[in-house]
Amino acid sequence: MDITSQEWKSRRKALRKEGQLATIMRVYVNKTSQPSSFASATQPLERRQIRVPKSPLATRARYPRFMRAGGPAVRRKALRSDSRHSTESESDFKSEHSSLEESTSHALAEQAFAAQRTLFSDFPMPKKGAVSTGLEYFLGVCAPPALGQKPGWNWKNPGQSEYTIWYIQNILRSDILFELIVAYAIALRMHVQKDLEGSQVKQAVAFHTQNALHRLQKRLQKGDAYQDDVVVWAVIMLCGTTYILRELEAFRAHVRGLRQMVALRGGIDSLDKFGFLKRRVINIESSRLATLEHQRQGMLANTTLVYHPPPLSSSILRRLSNFPPGFAELPFKVTLSDNMIDFIEHNLENIRNPPSGPSKINGIHVTDWILSLPLLQHERLIAVALLTNSECLDRIQRAQTSTVSKYRIQREFLLLVQFQASVEADYVQWAVLTLQRTVRFSPELKAWANKLLAAVRLSEASIMQLEARYLPITQLPANLERQPDEM
Repeated sequence: MDITSQEWKSRRKALRKEGQLATIMRVYVNKTSQPSSFASATQPLERRQIRVPKSPLATRARYPRFMRAGGPAVRRKALRSDSRHSTESESDFKSEHSSLEESTSHALAEQAFAAQRTLFSDFPMPKKGAVSTGLEYFLGVCAPPALGQKPGWNWKNPGQSEYTIWYIQNILRSDILFELIVAYAIALRMHVQKDLEGSQVKQAVAFHTQNALHRLQKRLQKGDAYQDDVVVWAVIMLCGTTYILRELEAFRAHVRGLRQMVALRGGIDSLDKFGFLKRRVINIESSRLATLEHQRQGMLANTTLVYHPPPLSSSILRRLSNFPPGFAELPFKVTLSDNMIDFIEHNLENIRNPPSGPSKINGIHVTDWILSLPLLQHERLIAVALLTNSECLDRIQRAQTSTVSKYRIQREFLLLVQFQASVEADYVQWAVLTLQRTVRFSPELKAWANKLLAAVRLSEASIMQLEARYLPITQLPANLERQPDEM
């Protein structure tokens, strides 16, 4: 059992014993001017059987035509046209946003009615309690850093953020948003635990996504749906869930719908008074750019390591000539795969020619692609060092939010600590020094780096020489040293 699972096991026991989850919900709701929200959220919803269509999960989104045109008259005309085809539209939407293949649909329907119940008894779940686990994971891990809470946020001290109050209340009030939050949190947790192929994800995420899509399609048929922050946030959750599950076709379809909503609301600066939706839309756009870039280069399709014995080909030598001296000499010192050379090249290009928009080198897909490969130990060390350095560069110098996950780095730590090679090699010194200075969320990894560097006692002149041969190491300000990572 990994560290995250053990931590959550202890937290769930404490929650069941002290009833803290219900207490937090009351704290948030009592601070608002709408006392009926919590009550309405806990009332039994319409009980009906959810049909699970045949095609793969959320392969395409069908957003109404009125969202593509401006002006009330045009929208009314589009709505009248849509109403004549409502049956066909709803059927297409359901069939294009299916959750499982036909062979498992009946089993899923039976499971929904035979499932256990939790505090939120309106939402059937698998026997292991995916709903309560997913919501606890979201509130305790995803929400606090994303909402800019101060360090030390915990269940007993929920904080005073005005947006947090609105945020939690809308999760409870909106059945669409609640189910998508749960689906997103379960998928994210399984992504962290590298269990995206597990049956729990396929069943729990598919069930809640399908429920939400069924309700969201009806809501989108209303002409003012794009003005509702809950609807916009629901589409953002769909983008995030499909991105984590690597459903790239569905991800692009939801992004198109999100961009249409943003345009109809007057642009990204007009989204919300708190700026949280704006930040999330920027993150989604960053993910879209990263996906397009990596697909164009064929990186995502490359799942095996390719090594070439010396002498190196002329094409590789030409590429190495554009690298800093240290990286250019690496293939002659150690074995590097073509995949690793591709990754170094893209990272260097991103640093030399930073894009005007969100960074293309970061994101869940690029970390999955490079770190999920069976890299050699020295390749993994270099890859993690490049990722953390790029993440700090995005945060500090470009004032952009990077999506390099702290949980991914923490998991890689378990592999890095097995790296027992001599630190006499300059590339090892540069990589370990980079991790020591840029990783702010893993004290264990810093202790490991300090132990290795203590054996060589690098001087300031030696450090400057390493940065000249490889890459300058981004200095981490003291205020970011204590700041929790954003999700």
